[in-house]
Amino acid sequence: MRKDRVASIVTFGIVILISIVLWNMDDETNTIQEEKKEEVVIVQTKKEPAVEMNSNLFQLDTIKDQMLISLQGNSYDYRHDEFTGKPKDEASGGKVILWKDLLRDYRMTVDMKFLSCNLLGFPGAGWFGFAVRAQDLKNYELIWFMPEGGGESSTVAYLPVAHGVCPWWTEAYTNQIKGDVELPRNDWFTAKIQVRGDECEVWVNNQFVFKKKLTYYLTKGRAGLFVGTATNVQFRNIKIENI
Repeated sequence: MRKDRVASIVTFGIVILISIVLWNMDDETNTIQEEKKEEVVIVQTKKEPAVEMNSNLFQLDTIKDQMLISLQGNSYDYRHDEFTGKPKDEASGGKVILWKDLLRDYRMTVDMKFLSCNLLGFPGAGWFGFAVRAQDLKNYELIWFMPEGGGESSTVAYLPVAHGVCPWWTEAYTNQIKGDVELPRNDWFTAKIQVRGDECEVWVNNQFVFKKKLTYYLTKGRAGLFVGTATNVQFRNIKIENI
């Protein structure tokens, strides 16, 4: 009888010990997962980062160990769709490059340089910027920059893009409060967005521009870059980080 009790006590002790070990392992796993969530993703030195794009005009190069993305030769044909600048059978809106990781709240910083615009009568126009929480190449929210106003007096604006269409003609776009920060032409400037919850904040050269309430009820999406009608532009020093 005494041996049975001893055996029972020993067995119970072993079960408790195993439970403690497993609990600690779960705790360590959760800690590692939390630490991974806070890791910074920097896209700057890979020749072929994990991206998806809808135009072969995007050129990815590495210069001095830094990623350089260029888009040139971006033309406009007046026989094409008036809202997107693309053939009517391919009216998919702007040219977009997306990173493949799904992100919830994140910060993205990019050096941008506006080169030129091939739009007849508007050589100083141009539209380019951030594709925010993209679901795919045709559905995302957009912060775009217009160095010479793009036909407006403002230089930064927000747009929700659905099915590849940028609704710049709507009352919501026309009446929104836009940014008027100075943007250089043929020179680099640093743009930054911070996406948290249902809001997006924008900075240019460390100057706060505006905060916008996002339109779509999305908790996560892909970070990306956008280039609009007939716009030639370059991007470098691309940094994406979870917050």
